[in-house]
Amino acid sequence: MILGIKKNGKKPWFNKACEDSVKRRKVIRKYWLKDINNEARAREFSRRKKETHSIIRVKKRKYLLRIIEDADRIKKKAEQRMGDYQGGFRAGRSMTDQMFMFLHKPVNLISISIMETLARVRVGNTLADPITQSHLFIADFV
Repeated sequence: MILGIKKNGKKPWFNKACEDSVKRRKVIRKYWLKDINNEARAREFSRRKKETHSIIRVKKRKYLLRIIEDADRIKKKAEQRMGDYQGGFRAGRSMTDQMFMFLHKPVNLISISIMETLARVRVGNTLADPITQSHLFIADFV
């Protein structure tokens, strides 16, 4: 019984050049194994082994670099869409920053004063005193 999804065994970066290089390495290895005391065959196999390793390493690095560049591009777009008011779980931002951005938004200040809403801040298990209209106007002048 198989649980989950069966993964495709093929690596996305493993292309035709990698496949050809591995095939050439296998052929040279079989040729060398027929006469393992032959130094020329051993050198040729060693050279082919290093070449194959290099080709595969370069392809894998290019693939991973492209993934990292895509992630950076997505992160920049997400930063633009979220704006300054979203603070949690973002690099260089904290929930405290997010709470104070709330106090500096004029639209929120107006809606709080019109609806006579009380805002309270919780830090850990401590709940602060309510923020009233008078607190909001004092914050604008400080």
